[in-house]
Amino acid sequence: MITFASLGIYILFSIAFGFFSLSTLIEQTEVLQNILPQEINQVTLLIVIFLSMLLSSYLAAITLNAIFALGEEIGWRGFLVNLLIEKLGFLKTSIVVGILWGFWHATAIVLLGHNYQIHRIEGTLLFTAITILFTFSHIFVRISSNSVLPAASLHGSINALWGFTLLITKSSDNEIFGGLGCLGIITWLIPTLLFLYVVYYKETKQSLD
Repeated sequence: MITFASLGIYILFSIAFGFFSLSTLIEQTEVLQNILPQEINQVTLLIVIFLSMLLSSYLAAITLNAIFALGEEIGWRGFLVNLLIEKLGFLKTSIVVGILWGFWHATAIVLLGHNYQIHRIEGTLLFTAITILFTFSHIFVRISSNSVLPAASLHGSINALWGFTLLITKSSDNEIFGGLGCLGIITWLIPTLLFLYVVYYKETKQSLD
């Protein structure tokens, strides 16, 4: 649900900033319309494609993607969080783990163009910024459930769903302004601030009690 909610926020922001576009999805419907019966209009087909992509991504998120993400989560949100959370607290632990998680991908970004084919150096910094924000959500579900499995599922859902932002964003430079760029960072600030409020509100309430 966290990723679906964040995707909804992203769509609202992309509309507000003038980046929202369905042109890529419309191109796909035009290809399919040449194959399918003519009675199926483009709007219906567009809705079907949109919903089927979300459904298939969600199923992947809670199955295969979660399994593949589990190895990372045992390290990041398992071992590392257990090591740091009591010493540093929620805020600092999230920042430290997020930085390490982001720079973990640095060689793949710089050498292979992972997620950033053009802006590889800037991409490393942007990706690290967004992994820090991702981490607040991951650690929140980790400490709330006392298990890495929800974090693995969240990780899997981001891997499955967040690429959808590429299909609905039209920008002169998607790598800088898209879902893994500035617009994605702005979007993930919302759940981050929410989880910070919940965590520290609970701590304040417990100390008063």
